[in-house]
Amino acid sequence: VAEGVGGAHYIWVNGEFVGYAQISHALSQFDITERVTEGDNHIAVLVLKYSDATYFEDQDMFRHSGIFRDVYIVARQRERLNDYQIHTTIGDRVGYIDVTVQDVAEGV
Repeated sequence: VAEGVGGAHYIWVNGEFVGYAQISHALSQFDITERVTEGDNHIAVLVLKYSDATYFEDQDMFRHSGIFRDVYIVARQRERLNDYQIHTTIGDRVGYIDVTVQDVAEGV
């Protein structure tokens, strides 16, 4: 997970390409399950100063490229709920709960 990278960026883990993102002030998340090994691993990030998103993002700020927030690895359960909504309503002396599951993930 990269919390903030100023500019478009490519990420590699142990020499293998993992992904590309270009929104500076949003989380970038990539599944690296198949690319990590037990022991030491190498993460490389290439940050580009300009991309097609640069001109939209830079309307009201100075252009500074680089990693400006945390980058870390998250371990998750193999089976988990990614996206769910809970709606509650209260009737006459009765409460109702409606749970909607939109995305069940498999894999780490």
